[in-house]
Amino acid sequence: MQQYFIDQHLALNEQVKLNKDIQFHLKNVLKSKPHTTIRLVDFHGNGFFAQVDQNIENALLTKPITKKSDIATDITLIMSLIKKEKLELVIAKATELGVSKIILLHASRCVVSFSKKDMEKKLLRFATIAQEAAETSHRLTLPKIIGPLTIPQLKDIHSDHKILLYENTDQSVQLPKMKHQQSVSVIVGPEGGFTQEEVAHFELLGFQQASLTHRVLRSETAAMMAMTLLGGYYD
Repeated sequence: MQQYFIDQHLALNEQVKLNKDIQFHLKNVLKSKPHTTIRLVDFHGNGFFAQVDQNIENALLTKPITKKSDIATDITLIMSLIKKEKLELVIAKATELGVSKIILLHASRCVVSFSKKDMEKKLLRFATIAQEAAETSHRLTLPKIIGPLTIPQLKDIHSDHKILLYENTDQSVQLPKMKHQQSVSVIVGPEGGFTQEEVAHFELLGFQQASLTHRVLRSETAAMMAMTLLGGYYD
């Protein structure tokens, strides 16, 4: 069943005007028929099943969505800047896997950087990707995406678990065992990895090293593997 986020507060038995993009998608992409049932969600996490009208222009909110698809606690992915296509893939898949927040991180070996003007456009693009992924996975909330930050700016993170994925960490040092509803922040490095000085700085900030596997993974692979393992604790 198709889901859409809509920029207005939703309430049961309300008639909602569908925006042009939703109308176009239903009519021309999905080839939906009149009276099709869809899912509508507002940006406060209120979700409803809705029946579209004869002209596929409005929808009546008929029933609340009670089955939650979101993970019950906060997972923050601190993702080093990588190439555009790979970063967009990470954002989409991390959203599907339940990430609460994505913090973009600039490290010394990042192969890309963005000007402030470019970053504003990038963040809008990333938000769109996350919204589409949330609609596909039937999430009722959207992850917050911020950055890029520098390493010292991570001092304000106060998760229950603060993890640094580092390729030189012994494979026996695995992700910590966590209790339900504990929060976790996990750092994924750029393709060139972190310098020893950066690793030392992370440790001063309270991040503990961990390994996902004995193999060296690409940044995007490590991010998705970490989200799969961490999300599994909370599902």
